[in-house]
Amino acid sequence: MGSGQKGLCRALNFGVQTVYATFEDSGKADTSTLDFLPSDCSNPGTTTVTPPQKTTSFDPFTSSLSTATTAENIKTVQRLLQRVGALIGTIDGIYDQEFRDSVFAFQKAQ
Repeated sequence: MGSGQKGLCRALNFGVQTVYATFEDSGKADTSTLDFLPSDCSNPGTTTVTPPQKTTSFDPFTSSLSTATTAENIKTVQRLLQRVGALIGTIDGIYDQEFRDSVFAFQKAQ
């Protein structure tokens, strides 16, 4: 994180709850202050760090399907159902009754 007040501010901004400090034994009192830091101790850098997004891969053979499944993933399943002759309706990426009927008909046949 760095040292001194800047390191402390960076540590606070990144959620570090324990900050370890070492002091030189110079015999002088520490007269430094944090007055130069903004009152909210905002990030002294100009870069905002965004945590990586969790990515999940879609396996049409094992993934659960629901109305929250993306249209591209629904189309993938619809294409597979079409290949085996079980698709009722068209490949449109919509999770509707026709799609559910196609999946159930395929499952029943298998």
